Amino acid sequence: MTKRGMQVLITSSVVFGILIIVVVAGLPLYVFPRVDERQYTDAIFVLGPSLQSRVSIARSMVDAGLSDSIVISVPAGGSSDEWTRQACDGETSYLVRCFTPSPFTTEGEARYISELSAERGWNKITVITATYHVSRARFVIEQCYSGQLEMVNDAASLPLTVWVAQYIYQTGAFFKAIGSSCST
Repeated sequence: MTKRGMQVLITSSVVFGILIIVVVAGLPLYVFPRVDERQYTDAIFVLGPSLQSRVSIARSMVDAGLSDSIVISVPAGGSSDEWTRQACDGETSYLVRCFTPSPFTTEGEARYISELSAERGWNKITVITATYHVSRARFVIEQCYSGQLEMVNDAASLPLTVWVAQYIYQTGAFFKAIGSSCST
């Protein structure tokens, strides 16, 4: 093997090794995060985007008597989910509050969660988000909210391309979150 060939082999092996380490290290954060049992809670927060699968989890929890309040994070233009649009317009039997965090980020959602919970006297909340987002959302919300926090994942099936993109995005966002604090 030539010297150039050996350098390429070593470089490729190092890059592949780092990639394997990143994927394995991300498994407990993004693929198999710590999630909590669904139990009674003062309010259920659905983090954005307000996908039908996440809203359905919140509705099933209310139907099971685990809460009577659903709070949904929606983008400035509103939700693409029909039930969420109706709920935000007050057209459902559920007690729903919709909000657009400022900024429309996990940190903006965490600040709103903290403010609304303090205003309402909520000491125990449940947050529903995508599986890949659970660990980072828990980290960010715990910086703002001092009550008991339960995290429930939306385990909707996702294509490999979404997982790859989320591994990259969530890792970068985790580093950003580590360097910031909740400023309510």
